[in-house]
Amino acid sequence: MKPHRIRMTHNLLLNYGLYRKMEIYRPHKATAEEMTKFHSDEYIKFLRSIRPDNMSEYNKQMQRLSPIFGPILWYDPYQDIGAGKGKYYAVNIPLRDGMDDESYESIFVPIISKVMETFQPSAVVLQCGADSLTGDRLGCFNLTVRGHGKCVEFVKRYNLPFLMVGGGGYTIRNVSRCWTYETSVALGSEIANELPYNDYFEYFGPDFKLHISPSNMANQNTPEYLEKIKTRLFENLRMLPHAPGVQVQVSPIIGPILWYDPYQDIGAGKGKYYAVNIPLRDGMDDESYESIFVPIISKVMETFQPSAVVLQCGADSLTGDRLGCFNLTVRGEIHGSYFFLPHVPLDWDYWEASTSYWNEWRYEYPKRIVPDNEFSDSEDEGPPGSNRKDHR
Repeated sequence: MKPHRIRMTHNLLLNYGLYRKMEIYRPHKATAEEMTKFHSDEYIKFLRSIRPDNMSEYNKQMQRLSPIFGPILWYDPYQDIGAGKGKYYAVNIPLRDGMDDESYESIFVPIISKVMETFQPSAVVLQCGADSLTGDRLGCFNLTVRGHGKCVEFVKRYNLPFLMVGGGGYTIRNVSRCWTYETSVALGSEIANELPYNDYFEYFGPDFKLHISPSNMANQNTPEYLEKIKTRLFENLRMLPHAPGVQVQVSPIIGPILWYDPYQDIGAGKGKYYAVNIPLRDGMDDESYESIFVPIISKVMETFQPSAVVLQCGADSLTGDRLGCFNLTVRGEIHGSYFFLPHVPLDWDYWEASTSYWNEWRYEYPKRIVPDNEFSDSEDEGPPGSNRKDHR
């Protein structure tokens, strides 16, 4: 069943054309020696020996090597938080039957936000098990493919390297739908709801659509229950003094969020309205970037009238960046830096190093600069309207 789900998914990826945006590698079958890098020799030997017709001969080994078969007197899901040095480094979220998209997002977003704030990872492994989809043969949730994919979309927003792997899922036509859609989300490529013709087309009847509808099963996860879970898990996470292996950092932008509107990312408390967030889409080029950057930053400068500017020149917006999704050139990126020249003083050494570009820029944008007679190349003078001492 597992290879068949992957074959179906792979076939959809090919026929949607998503493979053109991917590098595809064919894995080889792992040897017993390779598996012992992660598992004990005894466990691998046990797996190689046991068969359906001799399981009774291995009852003792099954109980010893597979703890899930051992006796459990009482289990508290909230206390599934790791053990020993790993205590509080695991988070378990006990959800009830009938979980739908809206309820799942309401618990996933604030908890993962808090997890990211607490652990501050440099990379994320996201297991995309699909047995939480509606209609799964073994699962008991009521998620749609789109609701499931919102989790991938949310984690992707952190712009960290992340590895997506499979998991459960036992209604294979929906599993392949889900993994195909989430691959498209990871690639930032929209795909049609109409499934393309493929080798397994008949599996997806009678509607032959990518997305599925939820059933009418009751959602037993009440808002009160979900709030209780969230509160309890936040208490567990507070037991960690700070993010593992890094300095303590206050990151107010990543707090518990029930629903994220980028236009409302405007600061909080006394800092409300002192932050500006500009949600831009993939493929942003120089001309479009300047058309939005110049009027907005002009208004920001007019409104806040700062005496100095800190400009973070992140370069993941450049075309061809391995993680970014914009299409800026170096010249387009640097225009943002030079836009500030008429507004605020800069370090004089930087000013001298930038004279050649400044001369080119001031002729290109004559309305934004000071008149030529106020600009001097003399070594004894600083930038227009000030003296050199103030800029060292």
